[in-house]
Amino acid sequence: MKNLLKISLLCVALLSSVVAFSSSKMNIKIASKADKVLSLTIDEVTIGATIHVRDYEGEILFSDSINKVGAYFKTLSFYELPKGMYFIENITDKKISVIPVMVNEKDVKLMKAYEETYLAPEITLEGDILKVLVSNNSNASVTISVYDYNGTLLNKAETFTDKLILGSYDVSDLPYDSLIISVAKGDYSFVKELDI
Repeated sequence: MKNLLKISLLCVALLSSVVAFSSSKMNIKIASKADKVLSLTIDEVTIGATIHVRDYEGEILFSDSINKVGAYFKTLSFYELPKGMYFIENITDKKISVIPVMVNEKDVKLMKAYEETYLAPEITLEGDILKVLVSNNSNASVTISVYDYNGTLLNKAETFTDKLILGSYDVSDLPYDSLIISVAKGDYSFVKELDI
């Protein structure tokens, strides 16, 4: 009976986390196909979340930091952008939801079949050691790179394919106050600035 109660509580906790995890899903609709305008809605956002539009090279073209709780609405125009692949991202402390967008000469298309949710890498600084922990359940190729604030690569970019990846980097001799950490997984990259 005691085990049945524990299992029941575990099921309720798992179901709650699944509901909470999916409750902030991005809903994107094409507002005007010819004008290349998208309407972005997120039912529940939290303070500290960030919305990005990135190009295929990883450059951030639009960024909006969330400073309220509740629903989020934004109209995004891709009209001036050259044709190519772009990514709309909803970044929280725990996960990154990404929907690819294909911009053509005449219109814009959502690539919902390729929508992905990644667990965000855990990046910590313990004394002079920078630690980057990446969950890689798909065994995709993951590359970790550390740059200074000028964009100079400070370490040899390391590529891993393990399910759980821990990169450790000694930053004691660096004359910089901030670092840029890039974690590339497949066609997607996560970039974070860290003050040291």
